[in-house]
Amino acid sequence: MNTSISVFSYQNEVLPIWATLEEKNIEQMIYRSIHNPTSTEILLRNSSNIRVPAEFEEVSAILLTYKKGLVDNMKFLLDNISISVSEAGAEVWAIGGPIFGISGVPLEMYKNIDIISNSFWIRDYGPIPFYMNEDFGLIDTVYRRYITRKYDDMIPCELAKMMNVTCFDTTLIMDGGNVMVDGIGNLFMTNITYKWNVEMDKEEVDNELRNIFGVKNIHTFEYGLATPSHPYYKPEGHYPADGTGHIDMFAKIVAPCRVIVAMSYDEIMKEVLEKAANYFSKLLCHESHSTFYEVFRIRSWFDHEKFVWYTYTNSLIVNNVVIIPSYDEGDNEAAIEVYKHSMPDKKIVSINTDVSILHGGSIHCLTRQIPKM
Repeated sequence: MNTSISVFSYQNEVLPIWATLEEKNIEQMIYRSIHNPTSTEILLRNSSNIRVPAEFEEVSAILLTYKKGLVDNMKFLLDNISISVSEAGAEVWAIGGPIFGISGVPLEMYKNIDIISNSFWIRDYGPIPFYMNEDFGLIDTVYRRYITRKYDDMIPCELAKMMNVTCFDTTLIMDGGNVMVDGIGNLFMTNITYKWNVEMDKEEVDNELRNIFGVKNIHTFEYGLATPSHPYYKPEGHYPADGTGHIDMFAKIVAPCRVIVAMSYDEIMKEVLEKAANYFSKLLCHESHSTFYEVFRIRSWFDHEKFVWYTYTNSLIVNNVVIIPSYDEGDNEAAIEVYKHSMPDKKIVSINTDVSILHGGSIHCLTRQIPKM
């Protein structure tokens, strides 16, 4: 089937993080095309030498995706994130960004990257940086929307060419928003990854994850499920209430042995969040000593009229600065206090993301770290 991709590269609209109805119809028609690695090298299987850094480690740049003809409020959000990133000492790498730069971002800290994209959600389709001995490279997992958003799915290896580093590819379907690592051998995700990779059993998926990310332990969590009133509800009960099922929508490792887990009084999310918080509280953060994770809780909520999950864990750590979401109807000051308490050595910057959360994502979803190389 010859599918036109340009229809999904909206110019004046925000393509949601989940599939549109049009995309869902196409994906249902195409079972699963064989996804051939686009890089010249397949991921080396000597995973003992691979280390994916944690997000609280030092970064040199932050990736964002702009679109031509962007609606003003979305551009305003991306610009504000970019300004805070540059003030934190990291470069702004803008895919399809403004040619002449962004007001408030020093020109020497700005790079416009001329690559075609479909959507804004660089966290999910963007590259996952890694270290291997003294080398640096980018991992390219298969983007969940690879059938209808092929330009997005190609971006990691395109960036690797630009950076002159190796792009290691894999056939595993896994969005970046569902990848959380601590940098010392642990990977955290929800079990939706298994549902996406139906051609593999759990053990095969876990082995592939260990090979790709060089981790020893894989920790999986449940995610909130949509109720029958949700427009995308499925009787088999797989569709996530937040539209993604990603771990970054309810948990955030903010420092060694410290994690923020969302809390909610809504039954859709309450049980899975309490299970996650309880799991972390009983988890040794390092095998070499008897320290358990210190768990901080932050209030989030589900809007049943808009079908939107408002979360504060979808944040971005940029060196000594943490950029967190704020919402018109949220308790933003309480969220700031939780971050200050869990990260007392960081400056907390709060940016309103009402425009993006309506489409399924906030600051973390719109950005991707490039660590110190």
